[in-house]
Formats: sequence, C-alpha cells, structure tokens
Amino acid sequence: MIDSLFSIVVPVLNEEQKIPVLLDSIFRQSYRPIEVIMVDGGSKDQTCEVIAQRASKWNDQDFRITFVDEIADGRRSAAHARNLGIRESNGNYVLLIDADFVLSDAEILNGLGRALQNHETARFRTRMLKDTWLEYNLAADCPVGLAGIAFRREALTTLRFDDSLGLGDDVDFRDKMRKASVPREIVISEMGARHWPHTLSELKRQRRWYGRSAWLWLRKNHSLRMVFVIGSAAPFILFVLSLLVLFMYGSAGLLPLGAFFTAPVVMFLRSPKRTAGRFLYLTLVRYIYASSCFSLGFAEGVVERIFRGRIDPSRGE
Repeated sequence: MIDSLFSIVVPVLNEEQKIPVLLDSIFRQSYRPIEVIMVDGGSKDQTCEVIAQRASKWNDQDFRITFVDEIADGRRSAAHARNLGIRESNGNYVLLIDADFVLSDAEILNGLGRALQNHETARFRTRMLKDTWLEYNLAADCPVGLAGIAFRREALTTLRFDDSLGLGDDVDFRDKMRKASVPREIVISEMGARHWPHTLSELKRQRRWYGRSAWLWLRKNHSLRMVFVIGSAAPFILFVLSLLVLFMYGSAGLLPLGAFFTAPVVMFLRSPKRTAGRFLYLTLVRYIYASSCFSLGFAEGVVERIFRGRIDPSRGE
C-alpha cells in the first residue's frame, strides 16, 4: 500500500455541472491519503457551493478538499490557477487535471503512484464521453487522449506554467519540461474519461478564449501551429487569404478559395462515420461556427491590446 500524500490540483470556473462527477470519482479512488485543491477563477454559478458541500461531507485525515480563491491573488488564467494549486499542495505526488475529467477507474491514483515510485512523471489515458450530439461529434474527432499528468514533487521544484498564456500553456509547460531534462512521462494502463463542450454556448466560450489568447501565444512562440490545430482558425484564415489574392492577383485567388469550400468535404470523406449528422457537424459546427468564434475572440484580443495595452488570459465568465 502506497501511503504518500497525493495532491490533485483542479482549476475551476463555472463548472457546477461537472464538479460533482469529478469529485465523486476522486472520492471513490482506492488510494489514500488524498488532498484535492480546487482553484476557483471567479465562478458566478454554484461551483463554490458544490465544492463546500463535498468538503463538509467528506473531509477527514485521509481525504481533504481545499478551496483556493484565484481572484484574491490578483490574476486569472488556467496556468495561474495551476501554479497556485501547486504552491498550496502538500503531497509527495501532484496530479494536474481539469474540471472536465473523470477518474472513472478507481485504481488510477494507485497506478500513478506505482509509476511515480520509479519515474518523475506519469499520465493516464482518457476515453471521450458522449452525453450530447455535439459532444459525440467532438469525441469522434479525438476518441482517446492523454491527460492528467502527475509528478513527484521534486520534479516541480523549478517548473511552473507561464500564467501570461491562455492558449497552449500546457504545450509551453511540456517544452519547459524538455529543456529541464525531465524524462517523458510513463503512461499507465488505467484509463479515465473526459468531457468535451456539451453545448454550442460552451463551445463558443472555449473557442473565443482560444482566439483572444492566441495573440499571447504568437507573441511568445511565433508559431501558427497551435492557432491552426486547437483554435480552428484555418477556415477563416484561408478565406481571408483567398479574398486578398483575388483582389491582388485576380483568378489566382480561386485556388485558396476552392480549398476553403472543399476542405469540409475532404474532412467528411476521411471521417470514419459518414452520416448526414456528421456532415452537418463538420461543415456548420466545426468548420464555420467554431472558426467564427475563434475569429471573434481573436478580434477581441486585438481590441484589448490596442485600448488596454494588454490581453487578459483568463477563461472568461
């Protein structure tokens, strides 16, 4: 039996629907002792009340939920919340996860603990949950992923997230791990689960945040890859490019314009499931709606930079 304290750090913001499922799954873990550090970025719903209820019900010497108010520290971003959680943690092992995860296998922490006895970092795999039509299609884009990176505390002595970033803060952190010669993490056999945005409003909020904070990523890394892959910016960048080429060079602009219109058809033909609903998702939701939300956020970032002199990397309300 591994008896080292496991600290679990979770940034939260308006997650009242997801927090009960996550906390219940953590409480059902066979591993003890556990401390859960919930770092709230200013939730306007019942997130804080849900956390307080679970804490009053479960807290004892082997299981404890701690609430940290990110606003009181004067800055908001997912990266900043993780740094606060790491700072407040006491465990020999530290697991970083988001509010949309579920530790569905009760042995996940045991598996991570065993791996961390001989390695500095470890991860578990996740299957994607499918509660709504939107989530079903988002999950089809990436049915299985890696998540939930855990560390031995000594590996986190000098490593911290860049709290000025929004988009790509985890990728930036992994680059810091590589430069610090932290070995690549071991992937355990136990598998958890993860949610995607359930509704179009949740997807809009996510992609607007990606768009607004893309400026911060570009300023630091000068790389478009994250913007294209995560931000769903490719369709509108391609469309604007085609208009510019059409205006400047005439018919030469038909090539990128043709690519703009045929890309969703190519995505559909490459999809493992070719149904009418899948085609509507790929064309209207993923290709047009998500990209439009990203573009809106990108424009908001420009306005913030011009009139406020800085871009807020927070996840929004």
